[in-house]
Amino acid sequence: MKLVCSRDALAEALAIAGSVVVSRTPAPVLTCLKLEARDGLLTVSATDTEIGLVLGVAEVDIREEGSALIPADKLNQIVRASGDDALTIEVQKHVANIRGKDSKFKVFGFDPEEFPGVPTFEEGEAEFDSNAGSLRRLIGRTVFATAVENSRYAINGVLLERTGRHLRMVATDGRRLAVARGECSTTAEEDGSSIIPTKALNVLNRLMSNPEEPVRVRRDRNQILFQVGDGPGAPVLSSNLVEGSFPPFEDVIPKDQDKRVQFDAGELSSAVRRAALLTNEESKGVRLAFESGSLTLSSRAPEMGEAEIKIETLDYQGDPIEIGFNPAYITEALKHADSPTVMIELKAPNKPGVIKVDGNFKTNVDGIYAIGDVIPGPMLAHKAEEEGIACVERLAGQATHINYDAIPSVVYTWPEAASVGKTEEQLKDAGIAYNKGNFPFMANSRARANGDAEGFVKILADAATDEVLGVHIIGPDAGTMIAELALAMEFGASSEDIARTCHAHPTLNEAVKEAALAVEGAPIHM
Repeated sequence: MKLVCSRDALAEALAIAGSVVVSRTPAPVLTCLKLEARDGLLTVSATDTEIGLVLGVAEVDIREEGSALIPADKLNQIVRASGDDALTIEVQKHVANIRGKDSKFKVFGFDPEEFPGVPTFEEGEAEFDSNAGSLRRLIGRTVFATAVENSRYAINGVLLERTGRHLRMVATDGRRLAVARGECSTTAEEDGSSIIPTKALNVLNRLMSNPEEPVRVRRDRNQILFQVGDGPGAPVLSSNLVEGSFPPFEDVIPKDQDKRVQFDAGELSSAVRRAALLTNEESKGVRLAFESGSLTLSSRAPEMGEAEIKIETLDYQGDPIEIGFNPAYITEALKHADSPTVMIELKAPNKPGVIKVDGNFKTNVDGIYAIGDVIPGPMLAHKAEEEGIACVERLAGQATHINYDAIPSVVYTWPEAASVGKTEEQLKDAGIAYNKGNFPFMANSRARANGDAEGFVKILADAATDEVLGVHIIGPDAGTMIAELALAMEFGASSEDIARTCHAHPTLNEAVKEAALAVEGAPIHM
């Protein structure tokens, strides 16, 4: 392959294609860009196996057709650093020679046949057409609100819905929600929806530089393709779709707001940014006090100071109200509002509270279920995980249960503290007779060998049945040790069951066995 191309045109194409390439991967070919010279056209291809991109390079004189696979970072660096108007690229036996007026670089590449195939558009395949300007507005108004590496994988992208000629994009990270609507120029026989990864939409945004360019869209079951523009070399972006179901966002959008206020978008954004100057990680909220004719923004951070900014409102309807917001959420929304004025609708201050659910985690709103920190019970991640599993299983018609008395809690101090079940105070208040066994880590050989022998294991057992009712550990690795006791309580074990279970020597868990023996006053090493 041999060609002469415009340095600026090549640099622009490489910059966009390079945003798809992964920097760290066990497959070296995925760190490369594929250059292919055919039929008077140079195309650049990139893929990370999830997203693929093929785009043409303008202003190219092809001297010899062929293809090459060149490391993306080195190729990008060489082209960007060049001061030449044109560059000559010649590839022989997977070695690329890049020449300018007074420079020459030799870059070792790979066999282009090893590069994965990247999908392209065929004539007549489009599901619907739009234009770049419309899609850019939809993406810009939503993509900022997507989650980043969230365990709820479905919200790591933007929901795209098409109903006839109507388009809607929705994004959320669990704390904020962005909804934008637009139109497409053609329609299809069937409506559809899919979740597009954030990275793919960011790449698509870079491709749509001309707002008047047409954009063709085609969706398969698990993939979506965009072609930006027409003619040979028109960029084609392909992306796998995000699996999973998008949250039922319409159910959480308030519909009874009785307070409305209109602002100059630039003035409000400036005021929020200034108020946020005196916030920190511990106190990052900004208070907004609305009243007729004005808005007062205030913030306070310990050891830093206080701020108060007052601006005029264009119109306010409703009673005075004071409410707190994360300033970053407001400024990001205003940045993408694309309007000189904005309307804010409010109902009431965001008061902390508990969502009431029934035995199947169902709230008082049909289709909405709640688990974890927002429902009664300890605010523990592992408790929320168990509730999430139980909720889904019950929705699927399966029988399941959660024993809240067997959910452990851990305080990650030094030494650690871990508990499961009832405390002595709770048993006394309930009038339950119990026996108690204590064993200090000072008498445990492994703890002494580790030089970490502070603390003890305490087991509380029913005086009549010997069933374990509660366990409390202070000492080394208490958070790990408590799992044995949670399992024992889940199966209704007695202290004798634990005492008669063989524990390896020397281990910290021998202290559990000794505490169980101590319930009946018969520890071995005391």
